[in-house]
Amino acid sequence: MFIIDRLLDSDFYDVKNLIVTALESFNSFEMYINIIKDSFIRIENGILRTPFMFVPRSIWPDKPESISRVISFSYNPSQYNTGGGTVATLFGDMYINGGFIAVIILCGFLGFFSRLIYNTASYTKESYYSECFKVALYSFFTYYTLHFYRGFFSEMLWQLLLVIMSLFFLRVLFFKRN
Repeated sequence: MFIIDRLLDSDFYDVKNLIVTALESFNSFEMYINIIKDSFIRIENGILRTPFMFVPRSIWPDKPESISRVISFSYNPSQYNTGGGTVATLFGDMYINGGFIAVIILCGFLGFFSRLIYNTASYTKESYYSECFKVALYSFFTYYTLHFYRGFFSEMLWQLLLVIMSLFFLRVLFFKRN
């Protein structure tokens, strides 16, 4: 309600500032456009890095850095020097790794996974435990979906796979479909 009241009580300049703030900043958007134009990120910084994420730098000192670190190194050195990174979001990560085709594949994956969760919730027998399972399933799905919109797919993949395997194991162990 605060935003609607603010919109109704303000002039155009305030509305523009509100929109700019809501979109984080146009500088970030401009930076993401430049990342795509400059095409300095290699595939080993993204998806191909995923299977080797568990290897510590003490064993593999030249291990490729994540996309967020590479972006910070090129566009925000002070953030890079303090150990931070710049997020390109889920769709930016997919676009950087595989172009427009990867974004389409990702949307298909999200749709398939959403349908799988819906079917699991719809066709499990009703009981107290199945209701708890459904709440947990939807909570994890919502959390990871929102986190992916703000983070990197390639950096969250292992956590997501662990949660999916755990939930699948619980489903197989405790619940049967009608």
